[in-house]
Amino acid sequence: MTTTSSIYHNQKIRAFKHVSTKFIKGTNYTRIERKEHRCPDCRSRDVKPYHARDRRIRGQGIGPNKLILEVAVHRIYCRKCGSSSYENLEFLPHPKSRITRSLARTILELRREMSLSAISRYYGLDWDTVKNLEKDWLTRKYRRIRMSDVRIIGIDEIHVGHEWVDGKRRQKYMTVVRDMESGAVLFTGDGKGSEALTPFNARINRFRANIEAVCMDMSNAYAKWVKDNLHNATVVYDHFHVIQLMNQKLDQVRRKVQGTMEEEARQRLKGKRWLLLHKADNLTDDERLEVEELRHVSQDLHDAWTMKEYLIKIYQLADDENEARQLLSTWAAYCRHVDIPELNTMGRTVERHLDGICAYWKFDRLTNAASEGFNNKIRHLIAQAYGYRDYEYLKLKVYELPSMVLTKRMLSSCSK
Repeated sequence: MTTTSSIYHNQKIRAFKHVSTKFIKGTNYTRIERKEHRCPDCRSRDVKPYHARDRRIRGQGIGPNKLILEVAVHRIYCRKCGSSSYENLEFLPHPKSRITRSLARTILELRREMSLSAISRYYGLDWDTVKNLEKDWLTRKYRRIRMSDVRIIGIDEIHVGHEWVDGKRRQKYMTVVRDMESGAVLFTGDGKGSEALTPFNARINRFRANIEAVCMDMSNAYAKWVKDNLHNATVVYDHFHVIQLMNQKLDQVRRKVQGTMEEEARQRLKGKRWLLLHKADNLTDDERLEVEELRHVSQDLHDAWTMKEYLIKIYQLADDENEARQLLSTWAAYCRHVDIPELNTMGRTVERHLDGICAYWKFDRLTNAASEGFNNKIRHLIAQAYGYRDYEYLKLKVYELPSMVLTKRMLSSCSK
């Protein structure tokens, strides 16, 4: 039985009273009205209410029954201050909402465990209604992000699908900036490169001087943005991307060598790609013998593999920035003088980026590996939802990811 007391205790609705209730096909239609009208501006009781329209609002269910609240909305004329305005229904999350604040809070709590589709089916609400409710909440939650304690940030980009521009299909990217110490997402930008970071400038305006280091891949665009906007920060090139670039050069050598071989020798290289890209420490004895036999197949390929392993060892064994600089300089000089164009290019690249590469040791082996794992979480979100139709909603969900533990159940709850 719906009463004024149950409206207060179950629906958290104050200043309204129960008028009538009727049941139609399992739905409880309850009419409520305001106990007294006041001026929204001066709070005077000396007002004249004029009925404007009736509204139906979904409330928290009572038992197995759905609850629809019927409430008259008035236009209020104040005799004291002369103002005229529509009354505000304080129990709504926002003036145009079709559900009560109490139901909205329950849905947000269930969203941690249930998918949007499951919640919309359970409450008989439109899918977009549930999604927009969460989107509005996330927008308010992450409108302002604490930046005063941020010292080290990481910048990375991730492919999030495709988009149509001027009738052409192109790759769509998102740039993500994170606090490397707390793991919090500080910014999500559209696209990649320095232009994607332009809106981030306003957010860090007061805190630029606090940022000491920026960890990133070997992108000239991001490095230029740091140089132009964070004058006190040091660029740190993530060692993962340095090794990844070397692996790409090694694979280029393999493909070139394989393309010039006769069929018998080509067959000996077939299926050896991942064997070459793995670290030597992770190879079995038999696999190491296979790699050593490459010396008889192609000296260039063996030399490229050896230089890749030397680069990995530098990262493992160098104790400090000075030792790393000396070892990397020697390594790059050797690459530039061997008769392998791919290694020549890699050597020059390392020399150009030597300060940023060595900063890895300066900042206690700072790495962006956590961002790579975080990117996997984003990919899981997109995959489980079969893509996001609302890109702004996806960006807001990315802000929420650090506080989520993505088990299989949670991944399913992120889906549409």
